[in-house]
Amino acid sequence: MIMAVVGSGGKTTLIKKYAERYLRRGLKVLVNTSTHMAIEKDALITDDPGIIIKALDENHYVMAGGMDGEKLGSLSENTYNKVCEHADIVLTEADGSNRKPVKFPASYEPVIYDNVDRIIIVCGLHALGRKVEEAAHRPELVKNVLDISDDTAIVPSHIQTLVKKGYVEPLKKKYPKKEIVIEPSHDGSAYQRHIAALIKADINVETGGKIGCILMASGLGKRFGSNKLLAKFREKTMMETALDITDGDIFARRIVVTRSREVEDICRKFNVDVIFHQLPGRNDAVALGIKEMADMDACLFCPCDQPFLRRESIGNLMRIFSGGGTGICRLSYGKEAGAPILFAKRYFSQLADLPPKTGGSYLVEKYKNDVSLVKVKDKIELYDIDTHEDLIRAEKAAESRCSADGGAG
Repeated sequence: MIMAVVGSGGKTTLIKKYAERYLRRGLKVLVNTSTHMAIEKDALITDDPGIIIKALDENHYVMAGGMDGEKLGSLSENTYNKVCEHADIVLTEADGSNRKPVKFPASYEPVIYDNVDRIIIVCGLHALGRKVEEAAHRPELVKNVLDISDDTAIVPSHIQTLVKKGYVEPLKKKYPKKEIVIEPSHDGSAYQRHIAALIKADINVETGGKIGCILMASGLGKRFGSNKLLAKFREKTMMETALDITDGDIFARRIVVTRSREVEDICRKFNVDVIFHQLPGRNDAVALGIKEMADMDACLFCPCDQPFLRRESIGNLMRIFSGGGTGICRLSYGKEAGAPILFAKRYFSQLADLPPKTGGSYLVEKYKNDVSLVKVKDKIELYDIDTHEDLIRAEKAAESRCSADGGAG
């Protein structure tokens, strides 16, 4: 895997974090630059591929390049290509930012090598609240793109615009086959984590609002014969899998509604709020959950029995919703619509007062013209488990996909 790290406000820190992660897995990691970067004390100042390859074999980690003033410069094309063949992971710092948290790239930036598989865009949320001249690299470009003045304080929408117009859109156009991801750096506060999650998922930070997530875990498991959410799927209970899928700071609040004390215990370990109840109907569970979301602008109802559901699909659902147009969004594949389903705040009162034995689908059917379908990449994401036979089929499907991916779990 060859990755180029671009943007501002944390590239070097991200490269170190990635390098440590891959080293723990026993992989050989090469760190280099296509422009210039700060030199670590143990960096190899050489363009000799033999020396670099030997160091990789012995240490599993090398930062290498030539001298560029007081910084580390790029390797020659010949050396770079030879060393890439011997490294498992290549991390290339491919952009400069003069240690500023935000920037807009010049026409010749970033410098992306042809063999790069993934481009990682970094942006620093520690720019928030600071003035352009203080926080921005290439401030004239930043002011021009954002149409702001020197004394304007940076807000989340500014950072999102710089990332989108400066990097995401031009890079996707220039490198349509390369994977592009956004990795905002933040101070660890709940606010910045939430903004980072929205930017990473490409959800509008202004219109996305506060979106809550209700995990529906009140099923009685009659067809399964027991509580299916406690059944193991790929070494985790299905409840744990559902919590993993919806993890992160993309939601302003996340809550589980359940009748099971065992499910409640699992959720407590994940530090997720739980509403425990013994009410009979699905409408009761929906009402209990939505009443806890009164201060949210929208709410996602997510089942806990779709183990193939992907975080990316949930992010896409929220991104489409935040773009406006309809008050209800749900995932689909072809003509088949499924869950999760996202409802705007205007539906909260009706969700709290559904007819007996109905759920959110009642409103989906009632307000067909206010529903948007968001496509998933693979139909299996909509696959839900109701019986032991369903679980066996799911395990076989997971094993098949694992084999097709070369054994990657």
